[in-house]
Amino acid sequence: MPELDLRQLFPFDLDDFQLQAIEALNQDKSAIVCAPTGSGKTLIGEYAIYRALSHGKRVFYTTPLKALSNQKLRDFREKFGDDKVGLLTGDVAIEREAPILVMTTEIFRNMLYGTPIGEVGTSVQDVETVVLDECHYMNDRQRGTVWEEAIVYAPPAMQLVGLSATVANSGQLADWIATVHGPTELIYSDFRPVPLEFNYCSGRGLFPLLNKSGTQINPKIRGQKLHKGKYTKTKKPPRPRPLAVSFVVSKLAERDMLPAIYFISVGAAAIKRWRKWATSACSVPNKPIASPKSSMPSLPKIPALFAPTSSNRSIAALRRTMPESCPPGNLWWNRCFSWA
Repeated sequence: MPELDLRQLFPFDLDDFQLQAIEALNQDKSAIVCAPTGSGKTLIGEYAIYRALSHGKRVFYTTPLKALSNQKLRDFREKFGDDKVGLLTGDVAIEREAPILVMTTEIFRNMLYGTPIGEVGTSVQDVETVVLDECHYMNDRQRGTVWEEAIVYAPPAMQLVGLSATVANSGQLADWIATVHGPTELIYSDFRPVPLEFNYCSGRGLFPLLNKSGTQINPKIRGQKLHKGKYTKTKKPPRPRPLAVSFVVSKLAERDMLPAIYFISVGAAAIKRWRKWATSACSVPNKPIASPKSSMPSLPKIPALFAPTSSNRSIAALRRTMPESCPPGNLWWNRCFSWA
């Protein structure tokens, strides 16, 4: 079959590792693609989709998390059309016969159960390629066997595309897949198009963590005294109180660092604090907040969604209101509250 026109699919220059991965797929090989975050690994998965559709076949796109599956459903529907993309998780089934089916990896593994190794079950007929996004979860002690079993049970004719930024033993992984499944090529790139920069936020503001040469802690941070008084090994200073969410977000907004992902500790107090903030505001104000003690300005409120007995249902309801409540470009709930 003729190869797809890359210029028509992707009207920009591709990186070397992307071209290498595409060449491996065109040779009907499986591929493990290891490249830093933000380098364009998803493009390879998209090419696998285009290639399978051009052959009249289907593609399974697997992810380790329901939230990521939901995101891929939205992204792929915008690119390929609503009628061509479906979703299958433990509690949701949308267009399950679609040519592009997004699912959690556990669902794919379960599809293969009951089918002898090497044979094609009815649930995976006409599937040309399976994309294993975030395949480094294979190293997880509790869930890693899901990826191992999926690879072992996958029919040899099924092309596997593993995408990850953090596989430490990528060479061994590619060799193992080649042994248990079929010809597999490792595509590796260590070029980071989005550089990592570390910052430190305190009550005084947001500062670079390191000095200009990147060799020592920033003097502005080193000189900050968190507590007054004398302390010993037995008398330790009190634990610092966490900064107000509104203050941290405002500092990110001042530096044009939004949207952002805000990781929090999973505890009752933390969740209560975030829900309290969420009920008072759903977007970042145009003017920066002056101090960490100040609160967000009055914005559209949805207090009924946070009744004491509600949990995930109220969060889902708030998410559904976000596109109407929050102006485009502001900090949406699903970008910040990933713990839900």
